[in-house]
Amino acid sequence: MPLLKRSLLSLTTLEQKEVSKLFEVANKIRTLKERNQLRLNHFEKSMAMVFFEPSTRTRASFQFAAFNLGMRVLSQFYGESTSVAKGETEIDTVLNILALKPDVMVVRYGDIDELDNLLASEKTPIINAGSGRRGHPTQALGDLFTLWSENRDLKNERVLIIGDVGHSRVAASTQELLKIFGIEYAFCGPCDWMPKNSSVPIYGLKKGLEWATVCMPLRIQWERHTDRETSPWRDAKKYHKEFGINSDSLKSFGDGIIMSPGPINFSVEFAREVLVDKRCRVFEQVTNGMLMRSAILTEILGLM
Repeated sequence: MPLLKRSLLSLTTLEQKEVSKLFEVANKIRTLKERNQLRLNHFEKSMAMVFFEPSTRTRASFQFAAFNLGMRVLSQFYGESTSVAKGETEIDTVLNILALKPDVMVVRYGDIDELDNLLASEKTPIINAGSGRRGHPTQALGDLFTLWSENRDLKNERVLIIGDVGHSRVAASTQELLKIFGIEYAFCGPCDWMPKNSSVPIYGLKKGLEWATVCMPLRIQWERHTDRETSPWRDAKKYHKEFGINSDSLKSFGDGIIMSPGPINFSVEFAREVLVDKRCRVFEQVTNGMLMRSAILTEILGLM
C-alpha cells in the first residue's frame, strides 16, 4: 500500500518513515533508469500542471518525471494564453482543470489563502510545486535526497541556510524536513530577512561556514519584498561581499556540500566558479529533484 495515498501540500504531515520510503523509491527509479529497465507505461494516468508563477527546474522535472513513468501531461502556465489574462481567477482556473478529472494535479501559486483552503479540501491528489513564501516541499525532499544519495549520516549534518530566509518557500519547507530528521540548522543573512520570533541561531558568513557541513545560499526573493527599491542590499556587490559564496569565502568551509535550489544570480549569492568546485551539488540537485518527483507520483498513484 503506498504511503502517500493523498495530497502533498506541506511536509508537516509526513513522518520520517514516509520520507525514507520516498528516498528508497527515488533510488530504485534511478537504478532502473540507469539500467534502461524503467519501462513503466501508465498512459491511463494523467497529470495536470497549473503554474501561476514562473518556473524552470520544478516545471521541467515534473514533466520529465511523468514522462519517465509513461503518464499523460496537461500543462497550463501563467501568461501562456490562459484565461487568467482575461480576468479569470486562479481559483476558477484550478476548478476548471479539476473538472477535467486528472489523476493528480501539480500547482504553483502565490500567497492565496482561498486557494490553500481549496486545495486542502480536494479529493483529487494535489502536489504543491511552490506556494508563495509558505513552502516548496518537493524541492526540500529532492535536496535532502541529494545528501542521502551520498550515504551521508543525515543526523550529523549541520545545514547553513544563507540569505533571504524569511521570504523563501524553499527555506520554509527545508526547515520542516530538517526537523523531521532532527538535523541541526542555522541561518545567515541580513537581520531583517530572518524569520520573526525564531530561536534558530544566526551566524555571520565566516563563522557559519566553519560550523556547517552543508551550505545553501538562496536567491533573493525581491518579488516578495515591500522595500525592494530602497533596500541597501539592492547593491549586488555589497550583498556578495557580505553573504556571497565564492572561492575566498569557501576557504572557511572545509569538506562540506554546497547546494542551491536555484535559480542562481551569479555575483550575488554565488560566484560562477563555485559551480566547478568539487563540493558543489547544484546540478545533482536538479537530477535528484526529478527522481524525487517521480517517486512522489509513484507513491501517490500507486504506480510501482
